[in-house]
Amino acid sequence: MDDHARACPPEEEESIARLSWYLTSPFLGDQVAQLRSIFAWMAANISYDHASLVPGQRKDQSPESVLRNKVAVCAGFANLYDNIARYANLGVRQASGLARGAGYEIGADKVGGEHAWNVVNINGEELFIDSTWGAGHSDENGVYHQVMDPWWFLLSPKRMIYTHFPDNPREQFLDPPISKDAFRRLPCRRGHSWIMGIRPMIGTNVMEANDDYFEVQIRVKKEGAKKTFLAGKLVWEGSPEMLPAACHWTRDNGKYFVMTMKGFCPGPGSGRLLVLALPLVDANDGSGGCGGGESKNPLTYKIVNNGSGANFQPLVAEYPVPGFSTSVLEPLTAQVQRGVRQKVRVQVYNVAHDARPALVLMKDMDYRNSETMREVEPGVFEVEKVLVAGEYSIGQRLGMQYQFVGRFSAV
Repeated sequence: MDDHARACPPEEEESIARLSWYLTSPFLGDQVAQLRSIFAWMAANISYDHASLVPGQRKDQSPESVLRNKVAVCAGFANLYDNIARYANLGVRQASGLARGAGYEIGADKVGGEHAWNVVNINGEELFIDSTWGAGHSDENGVYHQVMDPWWFLLSPKRMIYTHFPDNPREQFLDPPISKDAFRRLPCRRGHSWIMGIRPMIGTNVMEANDDYFEVQIRVKKEGAKKTFLAGKLVWEGSPEMLPAACHWTRDNGKYFVMTMKGFCPGPGSGRLLVLALPLVDANDGSGGCGGGESKNPLTYKIVNNGSGANFQPLVAEYPVPGFSTSVLEPLTAQVQRGVRQKVRVQVYNVAHDARPALVLMKDMDYRNSETMREVEPGVFEVEKVLVAGEYSIGQRLGMQYQFVGRFSAV
C-alpha cells in the first residue's frame, strides 16, 4: 500500500477524483488498505506550510488548492484527506478542536492550539486519522522533517484523547466524555509511550518538588524494558543545559516494572522532566548493546519548585550495559563525603539467560584493585566501605575488560 502510494505518477494527480481512483482501486473491498494508501500518499507529497501561520499569509486550504500547491496547514490536510476518501465512499469525516502540538506548554491555561483531523468508522468502531502529524514534525529548532509517522493512522479514542480535544464532546467517542479541565491535567503522553510500553502512574502532568527534590513514578512493560535504556532530563527555565534525572528500579509489578524518576531542581520556578528511552541494539552485533538509534520522549512532566535550589546536587552518571538493566540505588548524587562509610548499591534486573552480572567498585579506574560487589539479595549488589578522596566507577566485569555502570566521586 505504502509503496503503491509513493509511486503515484504525476499525471494521476491531475484531479482529486483521478488520484482517489489510483490510490484506492487496487484495494477494493479493503477499507483499511484504501485509507492507508491515502495516508501514505499525503505523507510523501504534502508538506506543512509554516508560511501560512503568518497573519495574512494563509493560502487557500481547499482540497483542490492543497493538491495543486502540495502544502497545507491542518485544515488543508483534513480537507484533502476527506475529499480523496469521499470519491471512494470510505465514510471519512472531519473533526476540529484543540491539540497538544507546537507551542503547547504543560500546565498552562491554554490547553492546545487549533487543529483539524479526520474520523472514520471501521467495523463499528470510531477511529482517528491525523494526516498532518502523520506527514512529519518540526524539531526543537523549528526545522520541519517530512517523515511519515504511522502512529497517527487509525488511533483509538482512548489514545487520541491524550493529544486531541474535539470542539464537539461527542466526537471524543468516550463514555463519558472528559472536560477541558480533565484534558488539561492528562499526562503529556506521546505515541512511543504505548509503542515502548512506558506508562504514567499518576493522572496529572504537573508535580511539585519538595525542598528542591522531586520524584515521579512510571510503569515500564518488562518486554519493553529489555529493549530500552531509560533516562531522564530536566529542562529548567533559565538554565542553558539539560540536567540529568535518575531512573531507579522500584519494584516488580507483574507485567511491569515500577520505576521512579528522581532529581533536584537548580532553582525556584519550573521546568520540564523528559522521560527518555534509548533503543538498545542487539549485543551480538558487536556494539555492546549500548544504544542504537534516536532516543524517544514518551512522557513529559512539569516540575514546579517552591524551594530556592540550595539543595541542588548533580546525580550519579549511569550507563547501559549488555545483558541486563541496572539502577544505581546508592549513592544518588555524583559527589559523596570522603572519610565516612558509604554504601554502594545497584539493582540488576532484566537479566538475559546467558548474562552473568559481576559488578565491581573501582577507584580512579584502577582495575587491579577493584572490589567485588556482593549479591546481598536477589538482584541487589552491594559494597560498603569508607571512601577516600577520588573518582569511583561501578563496572561490570567482561573478561579482562570492564563496562561502566555508574560513576561518582568522594570529595
